[in-house]
Amino acid sequence: MPPSDETLLVEQAKTDDNAFTKLYESYLPRIYGYIFKRVGNNADAEELTSQTFLKMVENLKAFKGEYFKSWLYRIATNTIIDYYRTHRTHEPIEEHVDLHDQTSGPAESTIQTQTKEEILAVLAMLPEKYQKVLHLKYFSDLSNSEMAASLEIKENNLGVLLHRALKSFQKFYNRGNPTH
Repeated sequence: MPPSDETLLVEQAKTDDNAFTKLYESYLPRIYGYIFKRVGNNADAEELTSQTFLKMVENLKAFKGEYFKSWLYRIATNTIIDYYRTHRTHEPIEEHVDLHDQTSGPAESTIQTQTKEEILAVLAMLPEKYQKVLHLKYFSDLSNSEMAASLEIKENNLGVLLHRALKSFQKFYNRGNPTH
């Protein structure tokens, strides 16, 4: 949807239920997918998606700006952060994330599972700000300007933050995998 159309729809959604429904239906699959990739199970993803849209409804009238999508992803990100703060667990990550690709054979599946486990483990070691920027970059459909707005930083700072996050990720990943 072009930004001008979205801006108009957001303004209409503040008072018109039909416009709100269009906005909700437009973003529901994307927000759910983003959250699911962060928490790894349907029940929690559905609950956090509901919380995200509830927060959106509660604050929509106060929204002023041109980056609605970034604002909504920021709400989703903060909802995920709150979830992890209150649901810290020491259970194995496999309990929370389905790491198995059902479309490949046993050998490919084993390699994919090991790689995904390694990636998730390394991501968990990174500082929260690096985790956020990497998740937004690789698990959302936001542009760099929208990511910067979502993180409430300037776009050129986003580039620096992303570069540092990737270098940090690579350092931790290589430390655990000397062959890479």
